Amino acid sequence: MENEHRRHLQTITKVEETLLQQQKEINRLKHVERTLKKEQKKTARLIESVEQLSYLCNLYQTDRSISQSDIFNNKTRQQFDSDAVSRHSNPGNLSKERDKLNNKFPTEAEENEMMVNNQKREDNDNTAKSILGAPASTTESTVGFYAYMTHNENNIGPHHSLIFDHVETNVGSSYNRYTGAFSVPIAGVYLFTYSIFMEIGGYDSFEISINDVSRGSIFVDNNRATQNAYTGSTGVAILVLNQGDACVIRTHSNYPHGKGTVRSDDLMRTSFSGASIGSA
Repeated sequence: MENEHRRHLQTITKVEETLLQQQKEINRLKHVERTLKKEQKKTARLIESVEQLSYLCNLYQTDRSISQSDIFNNKTRQQFDSDAVSRHSNPGNLSKERDKLNNKFPTEAEENEMMVNNQKREDNDNTAKSILGAPASTTESTVGFYAYMTHNENNIGPHHSLIFDHVETNVGSSYNRYTGAFSVPIAGVYLFTYSIFMEIGGYDSFEISINDVSRGSIFVDNNRATQNAYTGSTGVAILVLNQGDACVIRTHSNYPHGKGTVRSDDLMRTSFSGASIGSA
């Protein structure tokens, strides 16, 4: 009777732990959703600003495209002569026309300012694309990323994606530091590495997942009674991927027995990196 009661308590404890992990995951996903909504609004404002700037640039280019020969065609020359007579009869008009001509085109300083503002908008747009996980236009020789965690994660449970929130390298803007996912910008062969460390007493299995399908795994075992040091494991995978494939590192979906804390600090970085190494 006592053993049955103990088993019952153990079952209740496991269920409570599972519910707690699920609630943590729900809260994390809600946070990601709120963040994405904010960034989507920011992106919409950036796109609107770019469209307005493009419209103004088109108007500017149209004005600049008027050649000197067009100004002096027959019809325009007649109008020009008529205006000259008018200006001669009224000197005040000459000053007005001169001011109008000077204000028709932007000064060199204004042109430089427009170019700087345009570059800033382009940089902001690329940043927004990176945050939302939308791959920027790129070639296979310019795809690569490296990111690591800046915090520890405790008792995370199975099927939990790790978020490598600090980005050191993101050439091609295809890694999303908010979701931990790398979105493949172009089809080809990719090399991935992932290193994971755990606190003393912890152990778990981790996998590299492509479109929710496991394509490789490692095991971190730091639970030996005689072991009094931190350990970690590194996985390497070379995969042929298609454009739009999503790649994440997560705790193994079929191993619910892991426990302990995933560690990442100045002495040991739990990290994720990848790069395109050629076409398929």
